[in-house]
Amino acid sequence: MGDVMNTKDGGLNWTVQKNWTSNFLNSVFFTDDNTGYVAGADGTLLKTTEGGYPVGTGQVQAASGSLKISPNPAADRVTVGFPCHTFGILSVIDLGGRLLLNLPVNADAVTLGLGHLPAGLFIIKLTSDEGVFVGKLLMIK
Repeated sequence: MGDVMNTKDGGLNWTVQKNWTSNFLNSVFFTDDNTGYVAGADGTLLKTTEGGYPVGTGQVQAASGSLKISPNPAADRVTVGFPCHTFGILSVIDLGGRLLLNLPVNADAVTLGLGHLPAGLFIIKLTSDEGVFVGKLLMIK
């Protein structure tokens, strides 16, 4: 199994955090100083908004709606539907925290050609005036 740990002094001291899952945890990345994600077995996705203290498990849901990603899993083209017509930025991020795509959108859905991505789990994030919406995408080959 994996432990979620937190440091507040640049890595000199670490504290194990309760993570509410017995699933194996294998990847972590932060989108800013406080918001981060941990991915694990069986689609486990933990989110923190407090710099390391997990606040939920399972599918990450936005407060006022969620992204509709289909097909999911996918091998090539993916359609991402938004909760409403949106002006914003759509990002694809790998579990290492690397930004792979940053696309301006002005629509209620967009189709992406992602066949160049390797098999694995990716975060799809929409940042707009309506809020930040996050979903996960499993790429298969």
